[in-house]
Amino acid sequence: MLTLLFLGLLKYQSVRHALFPGEALKGWILISTFVGVPFLALRLIHIDIDFVTQQIGKIEFLNFFNYVLFFPTYLSGPIARYEEFAEQAETPPSLSAKNYYESISRIIVGCFKMRVIGDTLMSFSLDGLSPTDLINMSAGKIILSAYIYTFALYFSFSGLSDAVIGVSSLFGYEIPENFKSPLISRNLQEFWNRWHMTFIQWLRNYVYFPSLNALSRAGIRNTLLISIICILITFLLAGVWHGDGIHFVQYGLYHGVGLVIVLLYRVLLRKSFSPQWIEAYKQNLMIKYFGILMTFNFVSLGWFFFLQRTSGLRVLFSRVF
Repeated sequence: MLTLLFLGLLKYQSVRHALFPGEALKGWILISTFVGVPFLALRLIHIDIDFVTQQIGKIEFLNFFNYVLFFPTYLSGPIARYEEFAEQAETPPSLSAKNYYESISRIIVGCFKMRVIGDTLMSFSLDGLSPTDLINMSAGKIILSAYIYTFALYFSFSGLSDAVIGVSSLFGYEIPENFKSPLISRNLQEFWNRWHMTFIQWLRNYVYFPSLNALSRAGIRNTLLISIICILITFLLAGVWHGDGIHFVQYGLYHGVGLVIVLLYRVLLRKSFSPQWIEAYKQNLMIKYFGILMTFNFVSLGWFFFLQRTSGLRVLFSRVF
C-alpha cells in the first residue's frame, strides 16, 4: 500500500493535487519529476507480495538494494525477478571473450536500433503532434504517421532493452528478454506475449491471476465472464500505469476490449468447429497474414489514445473517420 501511495504521489499530478491541494507540495516539485518511479514501484510490489506469500525467502539488504536500483534496468526494465537476480549476485561474474563480444555487440546493435532507426522514424511519426498539426493533415498521412510510430517505438524500446541486457551481462547478470518480434503477431494476445514481455508477466502475476482468484472465491461460476472482467481490469491498470490522464485509461480499455474480442472469437471457434478444423485454420497462410495485418493495424491505431488527450482525439477521429 505504501508503494502504491509512493507511486501515486510521484507519478500522478492528479493524486498529488487531490491529497495535497493548493501550495502544500510546492517545495516537492523536483521530487515529483523523479524518473524511474513506475519501474521501481513494480519491483517493490513484486518483492513485497512474494515475500509475504513466502515465494521469496530471506532478503539480503545488499541484494535488495542492488536489485531495486540496478542502474541498467532502473529506468525502463526489463523487470527481472528478485530471486533470480539475487542468485546471480551470489555467483562471481565469469566473462569469457565470447560473452564479452556478444555483450558489446548487443549494446552496439541496441544503440543503433534506438538512436539511428528509432529516432529517425520518430521524427516522421504521430509523436508530438498537436491538435493544430492534425487539423492540417490528411487522413492517410495521419494513419501513416501512426504506422511509423509503431515501428519507431519498437526500434527505440527494443533497442534500449538490447543495450540494457548487454550492459547487464558485462556485470554478470542475465536479464530476461523483453521483445520477441511482436510486429508479426497474428492476434492481439500473441502481440502482448511478445511486446514488453516482463511487464506483461508482472501484470499476469500480480493483477490478472489475483483478480481471477478473488472473483472465483466471490462465488462467480461463469469462467468466461471472470476472464473478461480480469482482462479489462488488468489492461485498465496497464493504461493507468503509463501516465496521468483519461487517454491512458482509454488506451488500456482499448486493448482490454481487443483482447476480450480475441477471447470470444476463440470460444466461438471451439464451439463451432472440430479441433482438426481449427488446427488447419491456424496453419492457413492467408489466415496467418490476414491476422498479422489486422493486429498491426489495431495496435497502430491504438496509439491515438496513447499519444493524444481528449482534444487531440476529437481532431484525430474527425479527420480519419
